[in-house]
Amino acid sequence: MCTVYRERLPDSVCSSACDHPLSGFLQQRPAVVCTMESAQGHESVLRQALWRCVCLAGTAGDQGRHLGALRAESCQDNLRQALIVNVVVTGASSAIGRFLLPKLLSAGHDVIAISRRPRAGNDGVIWLEADLSEGEWPDAGSPAVLIHLAPIWLLKDFLETALAAGLERVIAISSTSLFTKTDSVTAQERAITRLLASGEDCLRASCEQNNVPWVLFRPTLIYGAGLDKNISSIARIVESWGVFIMPGKGDGLRQPVHAEDIAAACLAALQGGDNRAFNLSGGSTIPYTAMVEQIFKVLGKPVRIIHLPAWLVKGMVPAIRLLPRFRHLTLGMLQRIETDLCFDHREAAEALDYAPRAFLQNGRSDLGL
Repeated sequence: MCTVYRERLPDSVCSSACDHPLSGFLQQRPAVVCTMESAQGHESVLRQALWRCVCLAGTAGDQGRHLGALRAESCQDNLRQALIVNVVVTGASSAIGRFLLPKLLSAGHDVIAISRRPRAGNDGVIWLEADLSEGEWPDAGSPAVLIHLAPIWLLKDFLETALAAGLERVIAISSTSLFTKTDSVTAQERAITRLLASGEDCLRASCEQNNVPWVLFRPTLIYGAGLDKNISSIARIVESWGVFIMPGKGDGLRQPVHAEDIAAACLAALQGGDNRAFNLSGGSTIPYTAMVEQIFKVLGKPVRIIHLPAWLVKGMVPAIRLLPRFRHLTLGMLQRIETDLCFDHREAAEALDYAPRAFLQNGRSDLGL
């Protein structure tokens, strides 16, 4: 399994390590560990070899067990250093995570991804399965950086534990919903704003108490990879039905932001933006109706938008919510269609070179269809 490193490791190290089968990786004292502990002076290659071993382990559970076994068996300083991960990403299966993980790998970072739905396959990332909403925090070692893409209010359940493990930086995603849903007619949405506020407060207080730099991002309407519940939902309606029902005129301005642009901001925040919160809006500011029209055009469909009185559509919400595709629909959403939801991202542009793309710049691929 270490053949790819043969030309870079001494023959004495490679001879037995390359013959070690992955299936025996979890024996009482792995032969690859015993052999590689003698690889003084070759720590960087050792790190690559061990990382490759764990990434090849298969499922998220297997990867987690392999990583834990290696840490437990590591008695040499060079091996312990080789097993330190510098970035842990929570909510890694999200739209932002889909774009962030490759960027981190390309930048040379070793990454542990935590998710309720870990991906299968060998993508160079170690996946750990955990449900943070249930208070689960897997053994991710002593990472230098935490990038929290999961709901920010979940931080309170594990941030202190992660900080105690030696975190040197925390980057977290909140939402501009903190401002736009405060006065929502929907109680559940007002509750979300309180959760967002408590999560942000926890981030600031815990990090400042431990003298750890933090960076907070508040995106607007996220889209990309087909994993969101807003733009992608509209696109699926247009694709399937060829028509869209618009409550009222749909004049409210929107700034949809691509998940990859948020991922780029997270990468930039590894080096700057200390102890600041940034609004991340998209590169286009367009009325809601124009946004839907653009989705029709990108999908190659004739624009068919039927405008109905807002009061009529609001009265239909309970019935509409019975359909699985519209269970997330709320009166608050309909209320905001006529409201401008605009935020300035100039501070992020100045501090982090944030430069979001225009809406649907890449066409159909931006919709995940």
